[in-house]
Amino acid sequence: SGGRPGGPQWRPPGAIDSLTGGRSSLSGHPTQQRGPAYPAGVGGGLDNRVRELAFLARAAQDGAVTDATPLRIIVEFCNSEHYSRRHDTARYQDLFQRVALCVQEQLRGRRVEILPNTTSSQIPPVDPRPGAFEVYVDWDDSMGRTHTVVLFSKLETMRYPKPEQVAARLRALLSGNEDASGFMGDDMLP
Repeated sequence: SGGRPGGPQWRPPGAIDSLTGGRSSLSGHPTQQRGPAYPAGVGGGLDNRVRELAFLARAAQDGAVTDATPLRIIVEFCNSEHYSRRHDTARYQDLFQRVALCVQEQLRGRRVEILPNTTSSQIPPVDPRPGAFEVYVDWDDSMGRTHTVVLFSKLETMRYPKPEQVAARLRALLSGNEDASGFMGDDMLP
């Protein structure tokens, strides 16, 4: 009754606003309609927008990303019960909730929207890739251009993230610490 045709019954929650703790769209600010921010093959393509992780730190150093810059944390996670016999959709859902809570905690006071399996509260959810738990940070610069970095990729590392470390890495990057990309070994569960 609550799921998509051919998909699981669980539906991802709406966006979580870190300033209010409630569900909204960029703290009530309107969002521009954009295409889905996923790698090619999943709804259309980050291919032209994905930048290296240090790009976010340099943008923070240069003042292009400030405490007032609205951020979108996009979490693509597998919710297909048909992925494999051992696949546990509840683990992915729980991990999403833990990442969302840790990010809210680490970035308290910032304008952050946490989006599960979509890029905007205005765009319907898309089906994520099998086995995925990808965490993207997406923001618009002063010229209206959207930039995206991959904060964590289970498809690349073949491991689950430690939510606390992923959130700490994001906080360090937003403080201008380019070395934050070196956290990689510490932010994965065995």
